[in-house]
Amino acid sequence: MIYPVLTYSRNLGDFSHDLTALHGYGLKAIRLIYKGKSEEAFNQRIWEIQQKIDEEKLDIDILIDLPGKKPIVGNLGQGLQVESGAIYHLADQEAECSFPVIPTASFFRHANFPNLSSGDIISIADGELSLLVKEVGETIVACEALNSFYLTSNRSLSVKNNPFLVEANAEADLLFVQNLKDVRNNVKLLVSFTRKADDILRFKALQPGMEVIPKIETLLDDTDLLEIMEHCQTIMLGRGDLSAICKPNELVKFQEHLIDLCKKHRKQLIIGTGLLTSISDKQFPTISEVMDYGYLRNKGIEAFLIAGSNALNFPLETLEFMQEFESVSVD
Repeated sequence: MIYPVLTYSRNLGDFSHDLTALHGYGLKAIRLIYKGKSEEAFNQRIWEIQQKIDEEKLDIDILIDLPGKKPIVGNLGQGLQVESGAIYHLADQEAECSFPVIPTASFFRHANFPNLSSGDIISIADGELSLLVKEVGETIVACEALNSFYLTSNRSLSVKNNPFLVEANAEADLLFVQNLKDVRNNVKLLVSFTRKADDILRFKALQPGMEVIPKIETLLDDTDLLEIMEHCQTIMLGRGDLSAICKPNELVKFQEHLIDLCKKHRKQLIIGTGLLTSISDKQFPTISEVMDYGYLRNKGIEAFLIAGSNALNFPLETLEFMQEFESVSVD
């Protein structure tokens, strides 16, 4: 039984897909990303989804993704078409300059920002856009786009060869969880950048009885991983942020080890990011994506995160591929 998790809506906009139809193709959970803004609107969205689940008697969980203190792309309105080779400036607020500005949130206030230097690679949206740092100022950073990409608000920011240390417990996340009322059993928390058991225990203390799922997005040793596992039944591996801060061979080894560790200790592992992404471009995955998915299924992984354009535009096609894959023996 596969357990696909769909990112419901990045910006809490209208959801045009039929939730009942998606559930019929195996959808078992919906992820909502909390950005620390408009608690009332976010709670309204949770309520609307819950109403739909109740009315249709759907077996679907709601996962509230708490992003932590990570810098993100700010408000871009209708989005920005970034062109390869062009110069862009990062600034927490728009500044007067001769080149386009990419607004950011919490980037210049981040403790590790002074370590940024010329030659660093800024990764946006889990590596979908790469910017080469050309010049660093106190309130603005000039960058060259290394590829073209249509950029939208709230996409994640990280630095590939000079990574930020992101904390799991953002004040806005903790306050939001503390204020949650009448929480249903199918509502669970996803805590980004979990490094220690304390990162999830703080949320457990605020909502006793509510399931908390740690999201592993940094390289951790067995001591920390086993301590985290003592306090949860499910773990998510965030491959996007992890790939931005480690070498490819480190990512492969860590994923393999985490799979084996979860199997040994009977924990469910959700694999997130970089899954069947080509479906959003050509409605069919590449050979390497098929091999990746097949390998993970053979390793016993049953839970996957459908994110990005797949979640927004092609969730049914992604679920259909998963279902078709299950009908073919891969032993």
